[in-house]
Amino acid sequence: MKTIVYWTARLVRVYQILIFIRVLISWIPVDRNNRLIDALFQLTEPVLAPIRRIMPRTGMIDFSPVIALLILSFIERTLWYSLM
Repeated sequence: MKTIVYWTARLVRVYQILIFIRVLISWIPVDRNNRLIDALFQLTEPVLAPIRRIMPRTGMIDFSPVIALLILSFIERTLWYSLM
């Protein structure tokens, strides 16, 4: 059981990194037709889209990655604490 929790926590961390990379990429002009960029957006959009639907519009600033990172951080910490 501890192995499953450990690897789940690791996967959550990887997902956090992917969201962070997506945020960084959104600040620079890149070709969205790039296969890696497209894969990154397809991997992260299932978490970010529902958060965007719930949150009120804030103009041009998208706070959904911040909320997603906070939620994922909470999940990751909870998983790590369950291993203790």
